[in-house]
Amino acid sequence: EFMTFNFAMQAIDQIINSAAKTHYMSGGIQPCNITFRGPNGFAAGVAAQHSQDYTAWYGSIPGLKVVSPYSAEDAKGLLKAAIRDPNPVCVLENELLYGLPFQMSEEAQSDEFVIP
Repeated sequence: EFMTFNFAMQAIDQIINSAAKTHYMSGGIQPCNITFRGPNGFAAGVAAQHSQDYTAWYGSIPGLKVVSPYSAEDAKGLLKAAIRDPNPVCVLENELLYGLPFQMSEEAQSDEFVIP
């Protein structure tokens, strides 16, 4: 978990050259099931260095999956799917959505709810 995805730049080599490529380079033998999550993009009251949006950039890396949840249901379902995925997944959360109320369906409140 990153406090902000801007700090993920300190780990960028391990994310894009190790995690994203491990499954492929091992011929599918060694999965690399890791989930990176944290806020991404602009947020009120933060400096310019902490307001960058990395969605397109991470999305262009072969072997790396990227999701960006909008609602509470999306966040729950996509995070659970990311954790279960045998590949590395970046969960890029929009910090402007933190603290906003979202309705959750009964289905989404179930322990088994996952967005494929």
